[in-house]
Amino acid sequence: MLKNGATTVWERWNGYTKENGFEDPEMNSFNHYSLGSCVEWLYSYVLGIKLSAETDVVKIAPSFGKKIAFARGGTRLKGGKIFVSWKRENGAIILQVTADEGVNYEIASSGEIMSVAKNGNDTVAVVNV
Repeated sequence: MLKNGATTVWERWNGYTKENGFEDPEMNSFNHYSLGSCVEWLYSYVLGIKLSAETDVVKIAPSFGKKIAFARGGTRLKGGKIFVSWKRENGAIILQVTADEGVNYEIASSGEIMSVAKNGNDTVAVVNV
């Protein structure tokens, strides 16, 4: 998909190839939600980037699963870009959020937030889980 210029997940892995052109046009979505729903879970739950229809504040609330050691990723929003990363370190979670000036966010955690260091629109929080 990427080799052929895709920016979304295709219904078929071989939906288009330079060698063979388009696969079956009757069943060839180039923006296939069933596979993209996995990506929504990664953004909303693993990274914790939760958008609100009522407010322009992005809630950052990752679900720190027991088997995941770290996560990092970001996205573009109406006000700019936001990047979230977290990792397990010495029995705690180090959560870092970097956002453009036009992105308003708040950190909400299921664990106890032990410390927060803020520098402009960048935040590092230590969370006890």
